[in-house]
Amino acid sequence: MAVVSVRIPEELRDKLRELGFDVSKEVKKYLTWLATKEDSRKKLQELEKLVKELPVSKRGTAEKLVREDRDSH
Repeated sequence: MAVVSVRIPEELRDKLRELGFDVSKEVKKYLTWLATKEDSRKKLQELEKLVKELPVSKRGTAEKLVREDRDSH
């Protein structure tokens, strides 16, 4: 596990402790959330790029496929 040091004002640290927060735990939780959010954003951008590259279907294709599926049962 890596060690990360962050300097915050003593008043803020004292206030967080007074309010019952474990500063280390809260920082870990926030950094985990931040990494997950950024990873999701990048994956969404990749997906949007792939969707834009897909060919456009001819008009009526969806209707035709649905009809074929319904008729096959």
